Amino acid sequence: MSLSARSQALVLLTVPLTKIEPDRPKALTIGEWNRFAMWMKHGSLSPEDLFKKSAHDLLIDFNDRTVTPDRVQCLLDQRLALGLALEKWQRMGIWVLTRADPEYPSKLKERFRSNTAPVLFGFGSKSLLKTDGVAVVGSRDASSSDCERAYQFGQLIADQGYSIISGGARGIDTYAANGAQSKEGTVIVVLPNGLSKASTSSKYRDLLMSKNLLLLSPIHPESNFNVGVAMSRNRYIYGLSSAAIVVCSKENGGGTWHGALENIKNNWVPLWVSKTESQPTGNEALVNHGGKWLPDPLQSIDDLFVARVKNQLGLNLELDELDQPSPTKAKPMLHAVGERSLYRAFLEELDRITSQHPMSRDEIKSSLDLTRSQTEDWLRKGVDNGEIKRSIKPVRYQFLQDLFSGTSSDEV
Repeated sequence: MSLSARSQALVLLTVPLTKIEPDRPKALTIGEWNRFAMWMKHGSLSPEDLFKKSAHDLLIDFNDRTVTPDRVQCLLDQRLALGLALEKWQRMGIWVLTRADPEYPSKLKERFRSNTAPVLFGFGSKSLLKTDGVAVVGSRDASSSDCERAYQFGQLIADQGYSIISGGARGIDTYAANGAQSKEGTVIVVLPNGLSKASTSSKYRDLLMSKNLLLLSPIHPESNFNVGVAMSRNRYIYGLSSAAIVVCSKENGGGTWHGALENIKNNWVPLWVSKTESQPTGNEALVNHGGKWLPDPLQSIDDLFVARVKNQLGLNLELDELDQPSPTKAKPMLHAVGERSLYRAFLEELDRITSQHPMSRDEIKSSLDLTRSQTEDWLRKGVDNGEIKRSIKPVRYQFLQDLFSGTSSDEV
């Protein structure tokens, strides 16, 4: 496994590579790394510069209570341990992504900015990170009727070309994933522990063999289950999704409840709540907190991708990534005034970028420097108007008609 010097620095500084001992410094937390990375960025330094001089020489002007030159240098001196770990992970089929890598999920960067894991570990098809998906969440001890409903949601989501995003727990998570599997759909599982055991589990063997599964974890592959990690991984489940369905929840308790409230508070993705006859339930309480009742019957998954409150119009703000060079900013294409003219300009640009091949929603968003919600709105409008073709398995979009051959339906 080969990592860039920049990515090596991120792994060395933020991943515990050796057994924790009283006389050895701990890896940097996300907050500590962000403070340190911000200082480097302001000083025109990059993480790989840490390999060119000693930390004591480079950090002479850096003053932080916990991130000291001694601690940084000690962590950087673990390159032998890193090499051994990379070789071991490669043998296990585990790959590594850092925030410095272009393949790092754009959804996580957009929603969490720098407050996302500096390093992600994965097993399975990395390409699934580029797909659109729906999180299906709920209780581990769900009723049989709720489990059956989760299975049906998994089937519907997969049948319409979207991935299931799951926490991999028993109950709702497992039934939703099994439903997707029955339709040869794709599944992303965010684990509450390391990947080493899960990657060899018979539970995931069939999906892994079909290349329809991605196991993901923000912690060291050999880490054991941790309640804190299990709770915090909820944000990654929502962060990787385009919408979320809560099948059943217990009010004021459990990861499903707290994860759903965190999503509502931060407005990451639309939260849809299924009506359930099981008791006790926190579903109605989630709706009172800001969730929406799921349409019954649910027919089109596209209907779940409603525009979010924030950034309804305008270009996406450039993410000032701390641990990678600022990407070249796309030339804004929304130069016209008025919603109709904006939509027409969008179609013109879509014609240009999809003339050779269809593109995913995220690829279109990135190419045109748009917000996710605006991209979803206009793609849906174009599909409804017959101006954009939407294909499934995987979901891709392509402009259909020549704008200059006639009058656009948006101008009528």
